[in-house]
Amino acid sequence: MPVYATPKPILATVELDIGSLRFVAEDRSDTVVDVRPVDAARPADVKIAQQTTVEYADGRLVVAAPKQRPVLGRGGGIEITVTLPAGSQVEASAGWADVSSEGRLADCTVTTVSGTVHLDEAGPLWLTTDSGDITASRAHGRTQAASGSGSLRFHVLEDSAVLRTKQGSTTVGDALADLTVDGANGDITVDRAEGSVTARTTHGTVRVGEAVRGSLVLEVASTGSIEIGVREGSTARLHLTSVKGRVHNALSETAEPGGAGERVEVRARTKHGGIDVRRVPSRAA
Repeated sequence: MPVYATPKPILATVELDIGSLRFVAEDRSDTVVDVRPVDAARPADVKIAQQTTVEYADGRLVVAAPKQRPVLGRGGGIEITVTLPAGSQVEASAGWADVSSEGRLADCTVTTVSGTVHLDEAGPLWLTTDSGDITASRAHGRTQAASGSGSLRFHVLEDSAVLRTKQGSTTVGDALADLTVDGANGDITVDRAEGSVTARTTHGTVRVGEAVRGSLVLEVASTGSIEIGVREGSTARLHLTSVKGRVHNALSETAEPGGAGERVEVRARTKHGGIDVRRVPSRAA
């Protein structure tokens, strides 16, 4: 188990084909790398673990598992755990593997063919998987995330974000800056939006639970409803269109705005589905 003195945050680059990768960020002055076979009784797994290289120099850690040719059945799988100083940067490239992190990281770039990506606190983020779910508890800095088939879930987005999935739902708790979501088949939910939101899907429901300020551009190209909550104290300008569906606006046209006088402009359009706009109480982020 290699151990390196790392008094400051480092850059960790990891490549593997099959298995799992876990980063643990802590208040520490060294970096530890643990590589082990998924199944210690399986020769293919043991071989890949033995052939994986670990190198460190000048603040950069490189962990590289050998590339495997496509074969019938599963190739050799390994489990990699990197324990490193908090605030470190991460670059991970994986084939069929799950990638996760605990603690706070800085810049994270993760690319997988198939597998889940689950991060604790990190950012900026560049996350891509052809097939798999992507989740993060808190994203610091700008975020870009895309899944060919899988759901996207972010509890807090502190900076601007662009999220894309072709098959799956997208869920955001608190969007503290501008947000763009592109989907095809799946619901889009934003619990609270402090910035502008552009959200489009072909089939699915688009929901913004609490819009505080900025512009909302919400579109369902085919079938699905749109639900919008405008925070109490924010004035709203509405442009609502449903080709075949009911449009319900519960906002009072005569009520005077209160609070800080925030403004929300809404442009919502769906083809087959209803649109519902209502007033909601303020909720702390």
